[in-house]
Amino acid sequence: KPYLPLQKSYAVYQEFDPYHPTWINAAPRNEIEDLRPYGAACDIWGCDIYPVPSPSGHSGLEDKMMTSVGKYCTRMDETTWGRKPIWMALQGFGWGENPECGPTGRSKTHPTLPQLRFIMFDAMLNGCTGFGLWGSQFVKDITFAENLLVNCADVHQYSTLFINGRQLPNAPSSDSAIRAQVIEYNGEKTYFIMGVENRKAKGTVTIDGKPLTELTSFGSKVTQDGQTLSVEMEPYGYAVFATAPLPPPFFELIPTNPQLEAQGSPIPPIIDKIIREIESFKSFDTKAFWIWSPKNYDQAASVCFIAKAFNATPKDKALLRLAVDDNSTVFLNGKEIATTQAWDKLFDIDLAPHLKDGENLLVIRAEDAGALPCGLLAELHVNGSVFLSDASWLSKPAKTNKDLPPTSLQDFENAKLIQPYGGGAWRKNVQEIKK
Repeated sequence: KPYLPLQKSYAVYQEFDPYHPTWINAAPRNEIEDLRPYGAACDIWGCDIYPVPSPSGHSGLEDKMMTSVGKYCTRMDETTWGRKPIWMALQGFGWGENPECGPTGRSKTHPTLPQLRFIMFDAMLNGCTGFGLWGSQFVKDITFAENLLVNCADVHQYSTLFINGRQLPNAPSSDSAIRAQVIEYNGEKTYFIMGVENRKAKGTVTIDGKPLTELTSFGSKVTQDGQTLSVEMEPYGYAVFATAPLPPPFFELIPTNPQLEAQGSPIPPIIDKIIREIESFKSFDTKAFWIWSPKNYDQAASVCFIAKAFNATPKDKALLRLAVDDNSTVFLNGKEIATTQAWDKLFDIDLAPHLKDGENLLVIRAEDAGALPCGLLAELHVNGSVFLSDASWLSKPAKTNKDLPPTSLQDFENAKLIQPYGGGAWRKNVQEIKK
């Protein structure tokens, strides 16, 4: 049962360090009963859900729209019988910027600011007690990056309501596409009116009759007549009305620095630097294979040695072109000569200064950082001959990433072919620096 190691690890954490909570973030899959043993192995529970553009295949529910966010929050809350905080990983990137698309991946569809607000409201009103915006480190669009900061400011403004407010039953609505959720704080009510179906809606919402003030809205028209709100709502529009101004935020932000503010937003130069770096790379192509040791290719955080013997002289030219998922140390004739990090960058390593007459032994200690797949991709160029990584290269598992390379090929065996270049999770996303 795959959840048993998690439960045992959780018990160890509680015994040795009961003061730091354990958080498990699940994928948006499986049924509530399947998830409960995993929810029992943590203090904080939740999942990730990234629904834009909609309909989104990331949702495993029948609902593939933005409203799947609230449904997942409710689902995760039900998994733990409402007894644990629910922290969600919400969309802070555009599909196409995610790591699987490589460093040059560029999104065609980012969530708009109204969509970010809708997702935030839908989460916080349906059992979520906190969230992070995952993927912001991959963003390459200035407007969207700025919108993420605005969205965080929105959360701050509503923080007292979400933390100390009491959620009441939904206000009655005459149209199923209009949902009116209510939070009460200090005797005042805030109405979150949202379009929750993929159609225009028109109907009424019954309230307690106090005059309301609009706090924010998008894609909606709302008028009040006593105890009735007349609502016209675009699909996934929203309007927030309250009987009083928002209470002060739950905590104060760090005061702004006038000197830094005068310099303008730091986001454009940061993203400009990222894009310039991306443009300095070109896509690598090869007929080599991703390889690993057959003894531990299916083990996360595994380490292995990959070896290739070749003949050369000190006057020869020799170049190793190498990408390893995730880290490597390169040895030639027992001497460490280079290290690499990040599978999506191609490293060119000059072997010529380290060659000797006769047989030379290239050994690469390859290390997976903790998440499958494992893989090493290489081209060895020696005096016009090219040796591509394949099953003819030799391999041997290592115990740790500190193990020194063997001085002979005893106990080595043929490497395991993981995928030809272009296949698997890597696709054709290895980049080389333009010369």
